[in-house]
Order: sequence, then C-alpha cells, then structure tokens
Amino acid sequence: MSERKSEVGCWVIADREIGELKNAQAFWHLDAFPTNEAAEAAKGPRGAVVEAYGKTWLLTIEDKADWRVTGGKHVSNIGPLPVVAGAKYSVRYLDAVFQPGMTAAEHRHSGPEAWYTLEGETCLETPEGAQIGRAGGPPVIVPGGLPMHLTATGTTLRRSLVLILYETGKPVTIAAHDWKPKGPGDRLCVTPGTTTPAVPEARAARAAWEVAAGEVAAEAPNRERTTATISACASGRPSSAKRSSY
Repeated sequence: MSERKSEVGCWVIADREIGELKNAQAFWHLDAFPTNEAAEAAKGPRGAVVEAYGKTWLLTIEDKADWRVTGGKHVSNIGPLPVVAGAKYSVRYLDAVFQPGMTAAEHRHSGPEAWYTLEGETCLETPEGAQIGRAGGPPVIVPGGLPMHLTATGTTLRRSLVLILYETGKPVTIAAHDWKPKGPGDRLCVTPGTTTPAVPEARAARAAWEVAAGEVAAEAPNRERTTATISACASGRPSSAKRSSY
C-alpha cells in the first residue's frame, strides 16, 4: 500500500486478486463497519477491508446488485461493471483527494474503473463524452480500454474511493497517447471560471506522470516488488506502492 504523505493525492489502500468472474458484469458493494475486526469477520473471498475517511470499509465485488453482507451498514452498490466472463481479475482500491483544478493525464485501464464520491466533484472526459461524479449523484463507471481524462471541477476538495477492476497479469494503468481531450475552447470538463482545468502545479506533475506512465506500461506488472502507481491520481504524480496484505 502507498505511504500517505499529504492530504491531497492518491493512495493505494488495497490490491489483491479475486479470481475468476463467471458473468459479463459485476457489482462493487461498499459497506461500513464499526470496527476492523467486525469487517474482517464478515469479509468473503472477494472482499477487502480498508480504513479511509475515518471509517472502516468492507469493499466487495459480487455478481449481483442485491447481494448483501451480514452486519455493517450497506452504503452503496455500483454497477454493472462490464467484465470478460471467465477471466481472472484483481482489484485495486484507492483513496483519492483532488484540489479543484487538478487533473490526471490521459490513461486507460485493463478493466473498468468506478468511483464512490464522498465530497466534491470530478468530471471525467472520454471519447464518448463526459460524466460528473459528485456526492449523492450517479456513480462514474468507465469500461476497460477506454481512454479518459479527469478534472476536479468543484469548488471544494473532492474525496472519493476508487476501484480499478483489472485483468490479473495485465497492466493496471496504461498511458493513452493515442487520444486527447477536446481543446480549451471545447473542453467538456473545466473548473468554474476558467477555460482550462489544469492549475500550474498539476501541469508540472502531469509531465512527471507521463514519464512514469511510459516506464511502467513498458513492463509487465510484478506484484512482489515496489511499482509506480499511476492510476487516476489527483495531480498524476506516481506514488510508491507495494502489494497489499489483503
């Protein structure tokens, strides 16, 4: 897991294999528990217990939307998430905090990405259009392989839990050099009162992200060593991440 060094950024809080998914869709269930021990006792083979935003969460991938765990408080289920029936998958969960105006460079994943937003707002642009993720609103779901660009478009910090459900053995994240979001005049995702979403700090970090993205995407993931985590993270700066103990 990533070492948290500041309030703003993106951190891996769990990364584990969950095995074969038999159906062509899956659902992400989020449950809150009073203690870590209670969550661990309720955790199934596709579950991960994490600490984030002052709560203990049990995050689970299941085949059905109406699945429920015993105990805890069911907060949300997000889906359907499009997957390849019969393929083996892994989950990576992230705790992501964006400042308004921060962006993540263009990238794609080898499986769907989804967000649960607790506070603030983020706009996600793809070749298919834009989606807005905000607290209390519809979930943001991006199919695997689709290039994307993220911008924090609200006026307060955006806090969210992020899922990347990726095919085991494939790169989690790949830089998308073959697609760019619309130009400043036509940009679908902008910070209020501006024509471009990127603050200076984010633009500088983005350049570093692209270098790291190219290096990581060029090699197969090795889950036993430290790797650069370049998932849709606030400013895009890579963070050091080790295989989770989950």
